[in-house]
Amino acid sequence: MKKRFIICLTGLLIVLSITGCADKNNASDTINLLFTILSQRGGTWRVNSATFGNEEAPLNMFADYRITFRPDGSYQVTNPAGAPSFTRNASGKYMAFDRLLTFDDGVTVAREISTGALNPNRLLFEFDVTLPGKATTTYRFELVR
Repeated sequence: MKKRFIICLTGLLIVLSITGCADKNNASDTINLLFTILSQRGGTWRVNSATFGNEEAPLNMFADYRITFRPDGSYQVTNPAGAPSFTRNASGKYMAFDRLLTFDDGVTVAREISTGALNPNRLLFEFDVTLPGKATTTYRFELVR
């Protein structure tokens, strides 16, 4: 009886320790997934949809807008029409960590707002814009490869 109790207790402890380790790894993977998508895979993204506050942006506003993320942590924006962008610079450095995307201009920080798993070919970003004399407006961009 005592031997059976010890075996059951040992088995339970093993199951609990394996489950605890799996949770820690998943949390770490989620935190680093945005960085992995942008830095290791890089690539050029286009705006699939955008909203400014409650207004949907016309799709042709972003027809030629592209942003390229490179594995070395640099980016390049192509924006011939002057559409709103989450960075004021045409090129520079970015940093991605814990679902945050920060550009080197020090002004704009974009936050990944997707619920659930991140999709390596579709990212949703939200950030606030405050213009002098105006109320703060939340911009939302959907980027796709």
